[in-house]
Amino acid sequence: IGIGWSRLGLLILGCFLGAGSALAANAKADAARVSTTLTPEGGRIVIETPGLPPPAPLFFSATVDHAIRLGAAEIAGEVRLKLRVVQGRPEVLTLGLSGDGEIVDVSGKGLRDWSVRQGTGAPSTSSGQAASGKRFLDVRPLMVPGVPEPKELELVVHTRLHKPAVPGTSAILIVTPGEAVGFASKVSLQADATIDLRVTTATGMVPLGDAAGSRAALQFHSTVEGRIEVMLTPRGAALAE
Repeated sequence: IGIGWSRLGLLILGCFLGAGSALAANAKADAARVSTTLTPEGGRIVIETPGLPPPAPLFFSATVDHAIRLGAAEIAGEVRLKLRVVQGRPEVLTLGLSGDGEIVDVSGKGLRDWSVRQGTGAPSTSSGQAASGKRFLDVRPLMVPGVPEPKELELVVHTRLHKPAVPGTSAILIVTPGEAVGFASKVSLQADATIDLRVTTATGMVPLGDAAGSRAALQFHSTVEGRIEVMLTPRGAALAE
């Protein structure tokens, strides 16, 4: 009996040494644990491995270039969007939306589909506004089995606000950071010949130079959550203050 238990003890010691070597060789699998249990009725050894570490979280950056044309019939925008995946699996890339109007179309190579949704949940820590009062643009890249996951997307987004108030104030529909960890945005505002344009609010936006002439485009840059509101009046009409 003594010899049998000695052999069993050596077997247990060997399992501990083998398990220690395996854990040293796989130091990245921090979440895996090995436990050894000797059951008196059968002399069995049980090794438990809870599982593999979770996948890396998704991080991506976005560069946005807005070209907005303002008229009495509509405010129309063309947004050129460049997305770059830093790490993680890009099943859904979420960007924010600020302003009035609708997304008409999103297109580009490698795009599977897109959707606009209304946010729900707790207030945002970055802006202090409730997520339930925000809109988000969800972009889903095309994922093909056996093909490396996409790391970059170049998309074109078209926006429109039909029949803005003239005279009146409108909030320009722009793309905001959403869940992007890196963000840079440029906005260009160009009024047509029938409209006078005046920017009344440019939260989170930095003007780019001075417009050369009354009909020149107004340009802004931002790296944070932004909002632009404009006053539109018929060309040449005087608006009472």
